[in-house]
Amino acid sequence: MRRFVKSVKPKLLELSTLLHGHNFDLMCLTETWLRPTTPNRLVVLPGYQLLRADRSDGRGYGGVALATRDGVSVSPIKKPADASCPGSKLETLWTLIKPDSRRQFVLCTVYRPPRHTVADLTADFTDLQAQLQHLRWLSAENLVTYHSLCLLHKVRCHAEPELLAGSLATVAEARGRDAAVSTRQDTLLHVPRSRTEMGKRRFTCRAPAALNSLPSDLPRLPPGAFGQRLRRHLLEEQNTSN
Repeated sequence: MRRFVKSVKPKLLELSTLLHGHNFDLMCLTETWLRPTTPNRLVVLPGYQLLRADRSDGRGYGGVALATRDGVSVSPIKKPADASCPGSKLETLWTLIKPDSRRQFVLCTVYRPPRHTVADLTADFTDLQAQLQHLRWLSAENLVTYHSLCLLHKVRCHAEPELLAGSLATVAEARGRDAAVSTRQDTLLHVPRSRTEMGKRRFTCRAPAALNSLPSDLPRLPPGAFGQRLRRHLLEEQNTSN
């Protein structure tokens, strides 16, 4: 559900009634007219969490937000600093939505201020295209690969081989128990849901081999730089395969 609100604070009751009346899980809001200095405690929708991307000029216009029902996992996706396009006035809020433990998707809330020249339109859509290009690595397969390799790299950097060995042993044991059950065990992350705590992710034996197959400069990076470089590597691989 998308809602063009033109100032969200005076309409909180109306929005809350709309959300609960239609039992919406998500609502994209544009023209929220919130300043970055406005605290979240003044913008409350009972039963929902609100993610904001206020216009940075501080004048209190524009801005986008996403209201999500409590219990729906939502994480903001930070745009790369070099993804912006000169002349663009596009306002976006990228989020990763996980309705449950098996499904996830990327959602973008977009507001384009009314500008009517060809140059303005071109700048805004070029900006959107650049943001999409930077986020193409967020396919389901790449996300599994990314999170698994970042976790394994962090374990290696902190010299915790017993944690890795224990995790691999636990998965091997779970595989033996679940051998007759069709699961997603050939992925880099495996969650034997009937055997482990919901949402707790563990390595499979493919993860160390996948880490060793990366370009030689990646494993030597610290965890933060490793994650950034891995995203670029996954995007480059995806572009090559396409």
